[in-house]
Amino acid sequence: MRYRDADFDIDWDLKVKRGHCLNNLKITKFDIHGNVFSTSASSGPKSIKRVHEIIDKPTFLADGVSAADVKQGRIGIYGFVFHRDGEWMISIIDDKLYLRSPDWDSPSVQRHLLEQIDREDNETEYRKTYQTGSQSLFFAQCRDQNKTWVPLLEKAYAKAHGDYAALQGGWIGEGLEDVTGGVTTELLTSDILDTDEFWTNEILKVNKEFLFGCSTGILGSGFGTRDGITGGHAYVVIDAREIPAGQRLTRFRNPWGKGKKGNWQGAWSDGSKELPPEIPLELNHKFGSDSVFWISYKDLLRKYQHFDRTRLFMDNPDWRISHKWMSVEVSCRKAQIEQNFRIVLKKETPVLMVLSQLDDRFFTGLRGQYKIRLQFRLHEVDSLEEHDYRSAQPW
Repeated sequence: MRYRDADFDIDWDLKVKRGHCLNNLKITKFDIHGNVFSTSASSGPKSIKRVHEIIDKPTFLADGVSAADVKQGRIGIYGFVFHRDGEWMISIIDDKLYLRSPDWDSPSVQRHLLEQIDREDNETEYRKTYQTGSQSLFFAQCRDQNKTWVPLLEKAYAKAHGDYAALQGGWIGEGLEDVTGGVTTELLTSDILDTDEFWTNEILKVNKEFLFGCSTGILGSGFGTRDGITGGHAYVVIDAREIPAGQRLTRFRNPWGKGKKGNWQGAWSDGSKELPPEIPLELNHKFGSDSVFWISYKDLLRKYQHFDRTRLFMDNPDWRISHKWMSVEVSCRKAQIEQNFRIVLKKETPVLMVLSQLDDRFFTGLRGQYKIRLQFRLHEVDSLEEHDYRSAQPW
């Protein structure tokens, strides 16, 4: 028997029109009671199928991305690991996915049009056209029509946060922390004191010690384009190089882009005079690659306003991590909570301290009327004022 996830049963949830797997208590993002003839993408998914019913030759991963480490499931069960509330958690799901179009047995515009044609295989043609391949999925999909890891990862992530609506919007660092277990610091480009040191000690260590997300237009009115870069959207740094000519270059991915939409169109972009045919070989770059582009470090600092820098701890023996959750009585007014932690350092060493609250996406709609923001003060024992450091809000 194929596995059915009773805790996150999207099939039954849609059939009885509850929408618990789609919407939360606060926002009805996806309309499951709407007109079945509606073709609006925002109206909500119309049906559910298993992976083998949607894709002819499904494969979780084909080439790359550590494909050898993944074993294809045979009974429709998949497990993913995410980091939430200071701990790693396992999200186990079945392989049922939401589709854009309703089943043949339900009335729809597509079925009505096909029935105008006098042929015997209308139902088969309907399934092939509207319910087959990655393009038929309502949510995330892979470019490769046979790969399934993107929609299954998204489903497991939605389950870990309660529903699909909980994934709507957010900061780049939130997602990076959830999949890496790292700690994110928000930086403004204008606050970087030494840009040379930032390049050497941080940007060049991307994918090893740090991950970086970038955006622009966050603090202004800024939705529009700046030499191709779209404001209000997330970009990811995937590589950094310093070529023999002395140029510092960063390689970006635009996760939501298609073709050149949202891509940098200035110096070192595809087709620019700074990128002659021999340079891409050195940079391992292919012209015309969807949503991937190079930009100089100088232009990066000039065009982007905001960094989400995530420090990685996985597979790094130099770091030891510990945490403790506790409950405190919070006053309605701004007040200092007398909760202390004592840390003893026996030798000089880098230390990273983080004050966290529970991930409130899981509790959307259950919040009280107050928004609680936490800060802390760090000082030496018996020296409350001297060498006193305080955490600060990003903005």
